[in-house]
Amino acid sequence: MNDQQPPAGSRNSRSAQDSEAITRELTSLKQASDHLSAIERDLENRRVQLQTQITRYTEQAPLARQANRHDLANEALARVAQLQPELTRVQEQLARIVARQKEITSRQLDLLRQTSAPGSVRPASSSSSPYPARRKPRKRRRILTLSAAATLLLLTALALGQTLRSTPAQQPTTTALAQASPTPTATPFISPTPTPQTYPFRPDGTGPTTQQCLIALGHPCYSPEQIQRAFNLPALYKQGYNGAGQTIVILGVGKTSSLQADLHHFDKVWGLPDPPSFKIIQQAGPPAPYTCPDKEDDLQLENTLDVEWAHAIAPGANIVLLLGSNKSPSGSREDNCLFWRMADTLNYALYNQLGQIITISYGGSELGAVGASASEKSSDRQFYLFQDAILKDAVTAGITVLASSGDNGVTNPDGSNNPNAVWRKPNVSWPASDPYVLAVGGTTLQVRDASGTYSSERVWNDSNGGATGGGLSAVFPEPDYQLGLLNQRTLKGKRGLPDVAFPAEPSFDLYASFETGVLGQVNSRKWKHWDVIGGTSASAPCWAGLIAIANQMRGKPLGFIHPALYSLRGKSMHDITSGNNTYHGITGYKAQSGYDLASGWGTPIADRFLADLIAAVDYPTIPCPVVIHKCS
Repeated sequence: MNDQQPPAGSRNSRSAQDSEAITRELTSLKQASDHLSAIERDLENRRVQLQTQITRYTEQAPLARQANRHDLANEALARVAQLQPELTRVQEQLARIVARQKEITSRQLDLLRQTSAPGSVRPASSSSSPYPARRKPRKRRRILTLSAAATLLLLTALALGQTLRSTPAQQPTTTALAQASPTPTATPFISPTPTPQTYPFRPDGTGPTTQQCLIALGHPCYSPEQIQRAFNLPALYKQGYNGAGQTIVILGVGKTSSLQADLHHFDKVWGLPDPPSFKIIQQAGPPAPYTCPDKEDDLQLENTLDVEWAHAIAPGANIVLLLGSNKSPSGSREDNCLFWRMADTLNYALYNQLGQIITISYGGSELGAVGASASEKSSDRQFYLFQDAILKDAVTAGITVLASSGDNGVTNPDGSNNPNAVWRKPNVSWPASDPYVLAVGGTTLQVRDASGTYSSERVWNDSNGGATGGGLSAVFPEPDYQLGLLNQRTLKGKRGLPDVAFPAEPSFDLYASFETGVLGQVNSRKWKHWDVIGGTSASAPCWAGLIAIANQMRGKPLGFIHPALYSLRGKSMHDITSGNNTYHGITGYKAQSGYDLASGWGTPIADRFLADLIAAVDYPTIPCPVVIHKCS
């Protein structure tokens, strides 16, 4: 017997091959699961139709007898007899689909355990540097760091729970900032009868105006009231639909020392009601000391932007700011100015069901770091697939997850030590690229007058100042809800993003007492702490506000809106048809009529779109096949 160990190179080679085999199988399992989900959705639609018909005929029979129309009664009962076997058949098919889905999930978990068990093939630990975003004046786009292997063991514990109820090992720190309503729970309160609100809101006249910004900065700035009017939100506010009873969970990182006072001042200036409940949860404990390269508190600025503008769109919604870890492996203050282990924070929000809407203003290139090894890239790919399974569970729980599509146009930072370096080929940002996440792109808005009357939009692209992310995933295949799009040749069988858009050009008024702000630099006496800010990290929380309003209108969470959104085919939305996301000399995608990879379906005409979206969720239709160019 030869007890000699194989050479280390041989072991490493086998490990890499085994890791690649696991990744291939996981990819195959995901594709099978997605296919089954599409069949399950169609069968569920048919089950609902059959059950509705049976119920209607069953109710008609006794009414017909009472009217001495025994012929109609017999006909109704005959129809019930015909439909019941088909209903039974559909129910049996659904049961088989569910059983097969459970088998796939079990196999996925087996593969996950293989990558985590001692002595087994383990994903290589990523040693690549963080993926820092390019920081531009008045944009402040933030980025996360993806550490796949470091997150994998946590995902194992979470995935084995099979449900969104596991308890994290670390007890978070919670800071209650207002107690006007109960703490958000897993099942948020839904207001059954909306209370009409006083509208318009009453600004106190001290905030910067568009005209003043044009004179001082050379470009406009928009107040909450102007954005609300541009997208027809006042019509909903007047009916009492403002997100009441809903909870928006915002993922963030860093300091929040002045956030409560800043939000209150923001509300006072713009005449907005203070939110019924505002909580900060420190999932990873107090933030590590940090100093951002631009010497601004970029992390706190992002927290302020997301909270103020989610609230500006849905003034009646509860807000939870869930803070993750900014502690870097190196421990340096500059490296700490990033969102580390963001997936841990996302999973905490999902598994504890802090709210039915989660918005994320951070992201990193799917391609990872330019210097990553093949093993590290394989490890990252496994991470994406594992996280996708958890996001699928969030769909089952009725949670809508949103993420900004990025601010570097058709590309993303390459993860090198040079903060200005980007990938020299098209790529997209995760988590926006996950098929279960609503990817939000950016536009440039033009209004007709000081009140905010909508004029036009184009794809946001400031050339050197930032541009909306969008393109094709290198990880996820085309989801079934995109199969009805006419530009299949462009999609190439891959997940396309963004799904929707909202203004992103740096034009959002923001109050932050911890900084001077660009307006404060112009007039420190009048606007000392006022800033003008943007990026798709502003677009995503605004869409979170829209979903909160839709949940209130529906009386229950919308959850996974993608199939309904794509079935509407841009109905009641502003179709963005000009501009592109070419950036850093890398050719991007042009806006066009209908769906495109620069602006998705466009931006919402809120009072009409949200009603249409709810109807599409409640009364789904089978997606139009690719070969058919006209659907009924």
